Amino acid sequence: MTGPAQQDELRSALRFDSTVPRAMVHRAAIAEVFLTDSRRVPDRADTYEVAAQLPRAHIMGEQSGTHDFLLLIEMLRQAGVFLAHAYEDVALDESFIFRHLQTEVRDRAALRTGDRPARAVATLTVLPQRKRNGRVQAIDFSGTLAIDGREALLCSGGLAFFTRGVYHALRDRRRSTLAATLGALPT
Repeated sequence: MTGPAQQDELRSALRFDSTVPRAMVHRAAIAEVFLTDSRRVPDRADTYEVAAQLPRAHIMGEQSGTHDFLLLIEMLRQAGVFLAHAYEDVALDESFIFRHLQTEVRDRAALRTGDRPARAVATLTVLPQRKRNGRVQAIDFSGTLAIDGREALLCSGGLAFFTRGVYHALRDRRRSTLAATLGALPT
């Protein structure tokens, strides 16, 4: 039997048994969603834990013995997008641009794959940048990524959010600039 303190810990434990809705991480296929849960970190302003389950091998069957680094980057991208939607009220129909990401490996052994999918937890502090009307236009985040309880990476990154119309206008303008320099681009 568990006491009240243990029951509180169980209630607040991050879950790894199902993914978050795919729309919350801008993915079309369930198989592309790695995040499973999130929670605010008590007594740390604007800091959250985001859980993910990492597959043992790359979808193409690669067996390198370590987690695919692009998978870890995708997990951090999903975490940033998810936090913006879940905690900063960024609308689900907003588009985003990944502005920057820096990582530093802290423990190479933590990157090794095991005989089961790994449990990853990103602990991220989010700094929203707001427009005058209060709408979040971007977030910066920084923190750590732990794999099976071992701190694997330090990370920081940033995302900018745009309405679909503004996003498409930015892409069209960039494509026009590239087309003028490189010639016709594939659609």
